[in-house]
Amino acid sequence: MLSQGGEGAVFQLPLQPHLVFKSYRSQVERGDLESLVSWPGSLAPGVEDVVRLSSAWPTSVVSGADGEAVGILMPRAPRRFSVRHSDGQRRLATLSYLTCDPARPAKAYGLAVPPACGPGRFGIILALARLLAAFESSSPVVSHGDLSTKNVLWSLERDPEVFVIDCDSAELHWPQATPVRSRRRAMTPNWDDPSVEKGRNPTVATDRYSLGLIFLRVAGAANFPIQSFQRREGRVRVEFPVPSGPASRALVGANREVWHLCAKALSIEAPHERPRAAEWIDPLVEVVGALMEPGPISRFSRGAPRALLRGSPASVSDSCPTSDAPLAAEHVRDVSVEATVVAQGAAGRADKPAPGASGDPDDTGGGNEADDQGVAAALRKAKTSRVRTWWSSDATSLRYQTAAVAGAFWRWWLDAHRASLSAIRAGTLARLVALLVLDLLIVGLVVGFGAVLISPLVR
Repeated sequence: MLSQGGEGAVFQLPLQPHLVFKSYRSQVERGDLESLVSWPGSLAPGVEDVVRLSSAWPTSVVSGADGEAVGILMPRAPRRFSVRHSDGQRRLATLSYLTCDPARPAKAYGLAVPPACGPGRFGIILALARLLAAFESSSPVVSHGDLSTKNVLWSLERDPEVFVIDCDSAELHWPQATPVRSRRRAMTPNWDDPSVEKGRNPTVATDRYSLGLIFLRVAGAANFPIQSFQRREGRVRVEFPVPSGPASRALVGANREVWHLCAKALSIEAPHERPRAAEWIDPLVEVVGALMEPGPISRFSRGAPRALLRGSPASVSDSCPTSDAPLAAEHVRDVSVEATVVAQGAAGRADKPAPGASGDPDDTGGGNEADDQGVAAALRKAKTSRVRTWWSSDATSLRYQTAAVAGAFWRWWLDAHRASLSAIRAGTLARLVALLVLDLLIVGLVVGFGAVLISPLVR
């Protein structure tokens, strides 16, 4: 057993390690589960790839002795969506590591996470927007309903990526029809949508609110607990601190559409006007491009449908219509988001709702300090040689990048040999033989390279 919750327990499968089995405690309508399993087949091939690669979408319904649905099979999160703490333990890379001052996970766990307003953070948000655009790109439209810190995983190992879990609770929204999913769907406290009435299920508009909230918290490395202010006062003004330097040049200015998108997404006065996920893609690509060298921007678009990357209109159910009004601050009266430049080392503040302790027990904190130099010092103390630093402020030299690649290969080599020992216990020797051949090749290359270097000295 990997975990358990209110609906049931999740188990790993020894002979199918890429899958997990979720066993339900109470009876679940089989037709609902089969609709979820078959839904990706209705998508265009490129869009379907986005869903398969970026989410734990259900793959099969598990039947009991009498044919009733007792559970479901789902993909297991790939290993790259986990982080190794300084104690050697690996844990899922949840958003909790990104919604706090980067110095905190560096000090507590020995982890190097991207600095506030860094390109890696916007790349992660872009990956999530691309997945949600795929959810909205067909009929029926899909809503996840609980895009919280525990259900959205991230990785910077290859490209900025996300992997959304708990997708068996997703809901299909058919045009002018009752939603397929009828069971109660709960939202995580501090990650919920204030516009959803108590006792009602989240909708497509809820996912759009979640995208705006994740943008605010992940980009700013802070908690921004705005929901309590929205429920109590209705109107909220958020001052988003942006560190001076490249981030300020890329994010501050009247033409930065991301702030208008964020404000509209967080509106509880006009939830029907929240922007579609596809509307975020072009502005996020622009921000990432402004924060990076011109060349690497293509990495964020690799493997994604061109239509989604260009932010083309997606099909939207009638239950959540989309406004075609231009993005303008005056159209959103209950939420305003303004980027404010702060000096290096100065702590920003997030409007009335200043970042503080998170209401989510799994959240690691809510600070929003943007001190790149202090973070860099904390990362050096936290043994950065054990973690990847591609997106940290220290990863500007060839030495750090070479160390990161060497460290990644060393961890892969150790993990592969640990897996081979498990294969021996399972009676499978093919993996072990392949690793032995690889080890011999590595030894041969090392000896040959050493001979090339030494031979001129012994002549």
